[in-house]
Amino acid sequence: MVIHISVVILLLISVFTPYIYSYCIQGPVVTKTSKFGTVEKYCEYDGLKIFIGSSFRLAAPKCMDCRCTKQGLQCCGFGFAAAIVVPTEGCVALNDACKVVFVKKTNASELCLSTRLDNK
Repeated sequence: MVIHISVVILLLISVFTPYIYSYCIQGPVVTKTSKFGTVEKYCEYDGLKIFIGSSFRLAAPKCMDCRCTKQGLQCCGFGFAAAIVVPTEGCVALNDACKVVFVKKTNASELCLSTRLDNK
């Protein structure tokens, strides 16, 4: 019964939350063999080769944590890119170095009196 109530609550939150900004991306492991028979396996991100077992973090505006494993590349948003953002009326959410800041719709240099979200 408790599990069913939790699922219903999560579904209601997802239906009635108008602004959600969160994502993960995945990519395959690339395998290449040199003309001498050496096998090279790696992940690719934006044209860069990433060694299997490596991880990296991208700054704003992307705000992503990435890691390359034997299964492939996985990058997920953090901070602004992972937060559930529901601005109060008359406000908008901005990405401030991967942190969420709420500012007035009419004046982006004026902070709203709502809470600043700091995920991760």
